[in-house]
Amino acid sequence: MLSVCSTFAMTEFNVLNFGANLNGRTDSTNSFLKAWNSACGTADLTFIYVPKGRYLVGSLAFKGQCKSPQIIIRIDGTIVAPLDYGVLGKSDNCSALKVDVGQNWPVIEQVTCGPGHGISIGSLAKDLKEEGVQNVTVKNTIFSNTQNGLRIKSWAKRSSGYVQGVQFLGSVMTNVQNPIVIDQNYCPRNENCSGQISGIKIKDIVYEDIRGTSSTPIAIKFDCSSKNLCTGIRLQNVNLTYLNKAAQSFCSNVVGKTFDLVRPNSCL
Repeated sequence: MLSVCSTFAMTEFNVLNFGANLNGRTDSTNSFLKAWNSACGTADLTFIYVPKGRYLVGSLAFKGQCKSPQIIIRIDGTIVAPLDYGVLGKSDNCSALKVDVGQNWPVIEQVTCGPGHGISIGSLAKDLKEEGVQNVTVKNTIFSNTQNGLRIKSWAKRSSGYVQGVQFLGSVMTNVQNPIVIDQNYCPRNENCSGQISGIKIKDIVYEDIRGTSSTPIAIKFDCSSKNLCTGIRLQNVNLTYLNKAAQSFCSNVVGKTFDLVRPNSCL
């Protein structure tokens, strides 16, 4: 269980109380969504708890303008993707783990992904006027054979949104295509964004205690907006390799610092 050193009481939302089934074969997607909506609509500090067991959950994004000042998501069970009874398998963004706009203070911890898209702070800059994402913590995660590990993604479009105060702490990567990536030039099939520049402002992002292997030569990629540089990027105790050799870093329009051991060699 999670220990929280705080003088504030936390309201717990156990997914079992919303009808989740822990046999790994009954769809619990709506139960997870109901737990999120209840936590999001509560003005207290909230705690979504997934106890030990196996939960079949499809692709799901947690969204909202939440009343809660902080939402902690603790997963002690195994999330099973449809048609693939592995841990957080092939459904998009590790099933339920996509942080969308309008989220403040969520904590996601103790998650295993693979295969799949990884953990993403995404869907940014789809609209001109949108809220930001801030003070997100993702910690104690494991990625295996995923497309991405820890990703922040925005469309190459104008927007008033932002991402700030995000911490990625304690991740293990195995054969991950993009272990650490910020992509602000996302424009699949040139859908209404060709030639545009992302207006999303990204700052104060921490990557600490990240280790493992990349399946591509570039293990760290910061491809930021030429209009709003990524600032305050911090790499600390990062050790990523490619085929038992040194991997590479790529930086565009980014400012930051490194601390302690950082491999591949930083381009910050």
